Order: sequence, then C-alpha cells, then structure tokens
Amino acid sequence: MLNGNVSFWYRQTGFPERRPPLDGDLATDVCVVGAGFTGLWTAYYLKQAAPDLDITVVEREFAGFGASGRNAGWLSCKIAGSAATYAEKRGRDAVIALQREMIHTVDEVISVARTEGIEADIVKNGYLTVAHSAAQLPRLRAAYDHLRHWGGQDLEWLSAPRLAERLRLDGALAAYHNPHCARVHPAKLVRGLARAVEAKGVRILESTPVTAIAPGRVDTPFGTIRAGRIVRATEGFTSGIEGERRTWLPMNSSMIVTEPLPDELWKRLGWEGQELLSDATHAYTYGQRTADGRIAIGGRGVPYKFGSRTDRAGQTSPETVRALRRILTGLFPDTAEGRHRPHLVGGAGRAPRLVRLHHLRPGHRARLRRRIRGPRRGRHQPRRTHPERSAARPVHRADRTALGRAPHPPVGARTVPVDRRARHVRRLPRRRPLGVLRPHHHLSHRPSRRSHIWTLTMSNPNASAMATDRARTTDRDRTARRAGLASFIGTTVEWYDFYIYSTASALVLGKVFFGAGGDTTGALEAFGSLWLGFLARPIGGIVFGHLGDRIGRKKTLVTTLLMMGIATTLIGLLPGYDQVGVAAPTALVLLRMVQGIAVGGEWGGAVLIASEHAPKAKALSFGAFAQQGSPAGSILATGMFALLTQLPDDDFDAWGWRVPFLFSAVMVVIGLVVRLKVEESPEFARLREEKRVARVPLRELVTRHPGALALGVLASSIGIAATYFITTFVLSWSTGSLGMERSTMLNVLLVYSVFQFFTQPFGVVLAGRFGPGRTVTALLGLNFLLVPVMYACVSTAQPVVVGIGICLVGITGAMNYAILAGLLAAAFPVSVRYTGISLSYQLCSALIGGTAPLVGEWLLRWAGGSIVPVVIYQMALVAVSLTCSLALLRRSRTA
Repeated sequence: MLNGNVSFWYRQTGFPERRPPLDGDLATDVCVVGAGFTGLWTAYYLKQAAPDLDITVVEREFAGFGASGRNAGWLSCKIAGSAATYAEKRGRDAVIALQREMIHTVDEVISVARTEGIEADIVKNGYLTVAHSAAQLPRLRAAYDHLRHWGGQDLEWLSAPRLAERLRLDGALAAYHNPHCARVHPAKLVRGLARAVEAKGVRILESTPVTAIAPGRVDTPFGTIRAGRIVRATEGFTSGIEGERRTWLPMNSSMIVTEPLPDELWKRLGWEGQELLSDATHAYTYGQRTADGRIAIGGRGVPYKFGSRTDRAGQTSPETVRALRRILTGLFPDTAEGRHRPHLVGGAGRAPRLVRLHHLRPGHRARLRRRIRGPRRGRHQPRRTHPERSAARPVHRADRTALGRAPHPPVGARTVPVDRRARHVRRLPRRRPLGVLRPHHHLSHRPSRRSHIWTLTMSNPNASAMATDRARTTDRDRTARRAGLASFIGTTVEWYDFYIYSTASALVLGKVFFGAGGDTTGALEAFGSLWLGFLARPIGGIVFGHLGDRIGRKKTLVTTLLMMGIATTLIGLLPGYDQVGVAAPTALVLLRMVQGIAVGGEWGGAVLIASEHAPKAKALSFGAFAQQGSPAGSILATGMFALLTQLPDDDFDAWGWRVPFLFSAVMVVIGLVVRLKVEESPEFARLREEKRVARVPLRELVTRHPGALALGVLASSIGIAATYFITTFVLSWSTGSLGMERSTMLNVLLVYSVFQFFTQPFGVVLAGRFGPGRTVTALLGLNFLLVPVMYACVSTAQPVVVGIGICLVGITGAMNYAILAGLLAAAFPVSVRYTGISLSYQLCSALIGGTAPLVGEWLLRWAGGSIVPVVIYQMALVAVSLTCSLALLRRSRTA
C-alpha cells in the first residue's frame, strides 16, 4: 500500500517542474498569495477583465500542492454553508439565484478547460446520494426536499431498482441524482489552469513561502512584494502565516483508491455513467469512478494536529485508512479480501481545507467566506453551569485569551471534541472509530459526560463582528416572538369582530334588520349581507396590500385594526328595522363592508409581520401565529354568544346580541397597545433601503405572477370555506331544519373551536417533519373522506354525535389552514408579497368562502331539504384545494 507523497493524483501525472522563486523585491498591481484553485481562478478572471494589470501569484511549494491537487475530484454545484442563513439576509430568491450561479460555475469550469485545452478527465453526469440503511432513508428524503426547496428542481428521486440501473451498491435502498456536478482529475485541472494563467501574462512564483501579510506588502525570505491589492488565497494553510494562526481551522480529508478493477467486476457494478457518489451517513463521504477504472472513496478523518498545524506530505494515518477501507468494502463487497480484492493506494487526497468551502468554485468563495458568519451552537456542547467554569468558552485557549472570540461557531462549521486539561485536540477512540471524522456527529451522539470536554470551532477573524452577530441574533429572536404575539392578538381581535357578525347573522340579524321578509327570506338576506363583507375583502386586500408593499406592514396593520374596531362597535349601536326602517339594513351593510375591507388588509399583513421577523427556517411556524387568531376569535365569538343565548329570547333579540359587538372596543385597545410595540418587518425595511419597493404592486403582481395568484386563490378554497360551512351554514341548518337548540349548537361549536385552537399548530409540526406536500395531501385527503361523515353526524341532531362529526372534519381542515399562510407567503417575492397573499386569500373569501353559507342554503332549498348537494359541493372544494396547493408548492420550490 502506498501512502503519502502528496496525493494519488500526482502519482498519476508526475510532479510538475517547479517555476522559479522570487528573486529580490518586486512591485506589482495585484499579489495573490496561494496558487490553488482560489488563487488561480482569481488571477485568471482578473487578467481577463483587466489585461493591463500586473498580477503576481506566490506559492510556497508548487501550484496545486494543497487541497486543489488532493481533493475528491468533484466539480460541485453545492452552495457552501447554509442556504437558510443566506436567505435571512438576502431572501429566498437570492439564494435560488446563487444556486443557479453555482450550477453555471460547473459549466464555466468545463468551458474554460475546453477553451484552454486542459485535459482533466471531466465527465459531467451529476452525483448520486445513496441511503443504504433504514436510518438513512429519512435523512436522504429530507436532504432531497431541502435541495428542491432551494432551487434543485432538476433532482431525481431513484428507488432501489432505478438506482440499480445506474449503479449496483450493496444494500442500497434509494438515492437521488443531481445532474449538475462533474467528475474531474484535480491535479490535471490545476496544472492546466496554472499554465493557462501563466499564458495570459500572470507571474507565478513557486517555492516562495510567505511569512507575513501587511497592507500593501507581502514578506517572503527572498524579498518583499509591494502591491496595491493583495488577495490571500491560502485557505487551510493560512495558519502558517504570521498573525493568522487562528484565522481558519484546517479541515483534513483523506481518500483511498483501488488498483484498476477488472472488466467483469465493472459489469456487475454498472456505474457506466461515472456519476460522483456520496451517501446519507453523518460522515462526509465522497467517491468517484476514475477515468482509468479505479474506485476512489474518501472523507474527513485525519486526526487534527495541535495548533492548526498541517503536514506537507499528504500521509494518512493507518486508523483512517482502515476506516475508509471499511466504507469501501461495505459499499462494494466485491473489493473485499478474497473477492477480487484490489490493492489500496492510501493518502490520495489528504487535504487541509477551509471549513464550509467546496472545491473548484471560481470567483465565489472569497466573497462567501466573508458572508456566512452566523452564530449557532453545536448541539453536543455542554451547558456551562458549574460556577468555577462560568467564564469558560468552548474554543481553544489561545482564542480565549488572545482573541476573545464569541463561543458560537459559524453556520456550517464542523466541530471536534477538545480536552481542555491537555490543551490539545483529542483523538477519537480506537474502539469506535468514526471512520472519516463525522463532521456532523454532534447531531446524532450525546455529549460527553466529562465536564472538561468542550468544543473546538473554526475561529472567526473578526471577534467584534462575532459578538455583535450573537447579540443581533438574541434581539432578532426576541423581536420575532414579539411580532408573533402581536400578530396573534391582532388577528384574534379582527376575527372575533368578523365572526360575531357571522354568528349573529345565523341567529338574529335577519329578524332585527330584515324582519319584513319573514324568517326564511330574512335569513337569506342576513347571509347576503354576510357575503357583502366577503365581497369587500378583496378591496381591502388591494388597497392595504398596495400600502403594505409601499409604506410598510406595521402602519397598515394599525389602520386595519382601528377600522375593524370602529365598524364593529357601531354595528352594536345600530337601531333595528322596526325603529328606522330601511336605513337600518343599509347602515348594517355599509358597516359590514368596512369590516370586510379591514379584514381584507389585516390577514396578509399579520402573516407577513410574523413570518418576515422570524428566522427563515421558522417562517412557516411563525406564520401560523396569525392563523391561530382565527380559532381564538371563533372561541371568543362563539363563547360570547353561547353565554348570551342563556337570556330569554326577547331579551337576546332586543339587546343581548349587541354586547359582543360593543365588547370589541375593549379588545381593539388591547390589540393596538401590543401592535404599536412591534418594529417594521426587516425584509421590507431592507427592500425599502435598497430602493426596490414596487411602484404599483398590483400591476406587478398581475403581470408577472398571475399563475401564483390564481393558484393561491384556489388553494385557499376549503381552508376558508370550511369555517363558514361549520360556523354559519351548519349552525343555521341544525337550529332551523333539524330543530336543535341554539344554545346547544353554540356549545358544540365552542368545543370545536377549542379543539381547533389546540390542534391547528400540529399542521405546521407535521409539515416540518414530513414536508408540506405530504402533509397537505394527507390532511386534505382525509378531510375529503370525512365531509359526508360530518353531515351524517349532524343530521342525527344528537349533540355528542354532531360534535364528533364537526371535529373530525374541522380539525383536519384546521391543520391544513395552519400551513396555508406559509404556502402563500413563499409563492410571492417580497416586493409584492403583501398584495399577493392578501388578494389570493381575500378573492377566495369573496368568491368561495363568503358564498359558502349562501350556496349551501340555496342548494338545500333547491334539493327540497336534501343535504347531498351541499356535501358534494364541499367535497369538490376540498379536491380543488388539494390540487392547487400541491401545484403552488411545486411552483414555489422551482421558482
């Protein structure tokens, strides 16, 4: 077994003839320190953009000596770091645009190689990520869904039989395929790139170690280089430069490569497409089929050296080689002893590399390296509760005393255990080697019980920025919780006001304001006035959506809350038809339309003020805060009427029904106090700061996003209509045609509202666990089957049976309703999001939700009292919602 000697790739190509070192002092326009891929691509594109620049690249050994000549041979399209972290700062659209650029980068490298005549064994056929145990399957599915959410629309899910058509791995259960990566011979590529850069006129100085970097100068043993611009591209070898020992934590990788395998073995394995290979273990594992018929398998796992030191020979420890051999023979048993066992070539690609950076990404990594700071504690880090250790920090002593950096690692940073007493990195136990060091093992293993074991993280070169980020994160979480609470309280008040009208229209408004037409006609007229409120809601969505997308979410929400409170209180003060005649229903209808306009602007803003304050990973959960206002308002409205219906009928009809409307004034004051303390949405504030606010949001929405608008309207169908089927139509049908007592039915609805309030958030929990698509399918599929069951239960007129039927349908619909807010918010860009989700929701309310009781009552009369047409209509709405929700979800993932 061969081990060391830099890497296997150079043993294939041979070592390059070294270029001359620096000879005396030098002045240049740009000095690039480090002749790996980062430095060479920087020089290549700088020279291409500005041919007159004098550019010098300085390298301690030879071009491609480091990770660039030792890596896994992946031209990768993966985003370095956390997509969710980027989205918090720039939005989802920016992350998807970045992903497209990463895909383009792979093609760009291939194009440059072709143009410059670099033969690097490049084959672009993507990569396979495989699950070969039951525990890996959910991780694989989660990774697949995550990548598709962030723009990976070209990913393909492969079952075990379909995977076997590409590659036959022992025990493989499933895989996904990403077509946008390519195999490459890294040493051939870096050597060819160095020649191409040199041919453009760039000066490459090899065998020239850099001892220090200062503004405008680079110090070496052979002279000083003075430059107007200096690019440090040393990555994992940065610790060798004076003053940079703790800037980056070197990340070590190793590979083992077999001898060329016989043709009969390749026939059994397949792998004709030569896709790159990884798996769904917690270990960072990668592999490829080389151009000369070998299998190369690698991962992180070389024991870390004290003081961020790196070796220079690429030698891999025997323990790591044994672990990699186990991975190799586990995936490919035919390579084990006695079964066409190949000779192992160790040390192929031990690469000290920067944490969180993938290979071969010209032009991106230097910028990304500075932008992906973000405090997040490793989950296996023990809590510092011992009084003597209260000041301890989970970083190396040198970091604590000299740099004072905050203890939280950057997002995506790998962590390894550290023995604080010995002050060195502890080797992993021999009795349970983690193979290639499991960079995510803190997600699956319990923390050590030994109090002296802490965490070594990649150090941050900007200590004050790190501490500031931590403080900002704490403030952001506090602000997000406050915004979520304000959203919940505000929408509770708004929906309370809206629902008391719905309940009153079923119980009393027909008699008080439309008494001249008789009971049946009065009920229809009352339901008609109810629908007029729904008809006004799109107007509110347009008006306040425009204002929310132009002047901000907060001011708009304060206005809608005041409008709703004033209109509702005035309804409670209106005289009836017997006192003022036709003026009574006219005033009632006008105030109802004001209610509709107010709630039309409220819902979308409440969802956004909560979700846009939240971390992106929790946007769906915080959006559900606004959704909780609906059942809470229903509980208050139904509870208030259930209490007041205990009055004698004459007293209730005379004054009892007015109390819930007058009580709205108190609730509005409470809502205003809470809402005024909330800050403006950070996403909108950033949009306004960058002067990207849409001039006419409605026009931009209709012209650029008509498909998302149409799908949003139809996806909301049953989420909105179901509430009014239950709280208005079923209430009217049961107390009228079925003869149930009003107080009894109101108590049933109150119990249902309580169940809805406590079960609705589980929709978001299920969506986070199984994915929104699966959750929506399961919930609405079950709801579709339960609709006829509900009406069969209600027709018995037995309170307990009625309650069971309503809860079965209502709870499944409510959990879907919790997901609806996040589904709609993700479908529109920030510039038109308020208008988009408000108009989608409110158009559905006007055309489908608000007409539900009216259509139900008309169908009931048309069918001579039969409930069957109503059942069919509600089931049709469920089917439409399911189809359009899934279409909207696919659209938002691939936008």
